Amino acid sequence: MNQPDISTIIIIGAGPGGLSLAQSIQKNHNSPEKKFNIKVFERETTPQERWQGCFISLNSQGVRWLLKCIPESVTNRLHEAIPDPIIDLETQNIYFCDHKGSLLLKSPAFKFKNFHEFSKLKSEFTGFSTYRDRLRDLLLEGIDVQWGKKCIGYEEDEEGVCAIFEDGSRVKGDFLIGADGINSPIRKQKIPELKMHDIGITDFIVDVFPKKGLVDRLNAITGKSIMKVTIGTNGDCMGCIYRYIPVDYSDLNNEPRYRMSMGYSYLTEKNEGVDYKADDLPTTKLPNDDEVLDEIKRRIKELRPEGELTSIILELWDLVKTRNEINKEQKYPHKAHYPLISRQLKDLDPLSVKEWETTRVTLIGDAVHAMNPWLALGTNSAIEDAFYLSEAFGKLNKDNWKENINHYEKEMRTRTSKYVIMSRKAMLRDHEHYHTFIGILFRNFRLKFLSKVMSIVAWWKGDEHD
Repeated sequence: MNQPDISTIIIIGAGPGGLSLAQSIQKNHNSPEKKFNIKVFERETTPQERWQGCFISLNSQGVRWLLKCIPESVTNRLHEAIPDPIIDLETQNIYFCDHKGSLLLKSPAFKFKNFHEFSKLKSEFTGFSTYRDRLRDLLLEGIDVQWGKKCIGYEEDEEGVCAIFEDGSRVKGDFLIGADGINSPIRKQKIPELKMHDIGITDFIVDVFPKKGLVDRLNAITGKSIMKVTIGTNGDCMGCIYRYIPVDYSDLNNEPRYRMSMGYSYLTEKNEGVDYKADDLPTTKLPNDDEVLDEIKRRIKELRPEGELTSIILELWDLVKTRNEINKEQKYPHKAHYPLISRQLKDLDPLSVKEWETTRVTLIGDAVHAMNPWLALGTNSAIEDAFYLSEAFGKLNKDNWKENINHYEKEMRTRTSKYVIMSRKAMLRDHEHYHTFIGILFRNFRLKFLSKVMSIVAWWKGDEHD
């Protein structure tokens, strides 16, 4: 240890969870007197090595926790990652429609002018479309990250813990935090019995930059909601999230383009030949984008009726190929080149195993409670973990460290297991096959009833909305 009165905390992973933890410790427990040395390690070689994706959705609770974690200097720039809503052009809510475009569910369109007002909303059914890459850039402010350091394990004794890296180096500290994602080597060593659960959903995700005309056609059917999902009757769903803010690029006709993250998912078929180990990373880049794109479009054409909505969906997926061609000529934004990703969705339920021994090694975020993206709870819960663990460190001394970390782990297990199961059930329910009129009628009634419940709850909690 460098100094006997200052503990060293090693954080593995420079994603939203790990960086929020580092920021929270710096803000809340290293001022005015320094209590901790913070060392952050990331396997990526630079902040720009891997495209972080266009968008995530933060709920009001997630933004509240984020504001508790970050210093004023980052808060003052947070609008760069969470731009103010454009009142006349977009609403920060979700729109569910059927395969023909008929409305099934619309979450409340809350009225707020910026992320500060958004954070005060009390309803659970909130979402604010956030630039994931810009959020990460902001969270890096003031944090010294050592890049190109892939942690492969650790050694622990009564005096501390030593992180072991792929390059053969070792770093000694008092505590080790695994914020290294769903395939965390730290989790596999600490809790080997906690295995990934295969949800049974195949998911394709990609970022595209559609022109204004195409976005306007989509909005003509689905309204101004910036999170849209269309549900088929054959277990397939198509979703997208975007902001009505032009990117710094226009084509020769000077027509604006917009950043959009989109995905297509369906129940995995037994004959697909999916072959992976029980604990493999469930995200891989497929070798041939064109073949995958053709398969997606084939499914859409077979499972969806002809019409304007289906045509728009197919045109959006055609942008994947167009994007690649433009990239070769370097005429498109560099960060638009996000690979078409196929993944078998999996999750991790921390309550699926017995309570593990509390040691100097603990976990946050996807490393211990990965969940599917359907309810957009993953990043929010990772930031919440970061704040609670930071508070545990703030109360820590040489005699009570185990008690404080144990308290964090117990709360985290209960809280996040609920999110994992909720996300799993919601995704499977919305991907069911509905082959009969009665089945479709029941699905439609369920979603429309839920839409009414959301509005009633928002009204009950005093959140102003349309």
